[in-house]
Amino acid sequence: MEKLVGMEDRTDFDPVYLLNFVAVAFLVAWTIVAGPRHRSVAVRRIADVVIWLSTLRFLQLLGRHSLHIYVWHVAIFYAVHYVDQRAPPSSQFTKTVIAFTGVALLALPALWREREHYLGARRLLAGQAG
Repeated sequence: MEKLVGMEDRTDFDPVYLLNFVAVAFLVAWTIVAGPRHRSVAVRRIADVVIWLSTLRFLQLLGRHSLHIYVWHVAIFYAVHYVDQRAPPSSQFTKTVIAFTGVALLALPALWREREHYLGARRLLAGQAG
């Protein structure tokens, strides 16, 4: 255990975090592929939830632009951290509102990158109507 503790520095992305990422990726992939046919009802239900989550349009939007969103989330994190350091302690409600706002803000780069899809369709409809 002592050897593993030395390899869990998150800032260096040490082997423990890499192995954890690989294990979670494998488990999610296995759940999506093999889970629906598993003999255990619990595993099938978990697979149903994971598959349902992958059908949510908001998560699909984020997934299509994951690199941009990753970079954007760093900016959001530092902005929230800065405000948190400067402001007085917040209530649980305020912290929850900040968390939901942060998640909602994650969509901004994805919406920006797909703006032609949404705005182009509106322009086309406006042109047909007039």
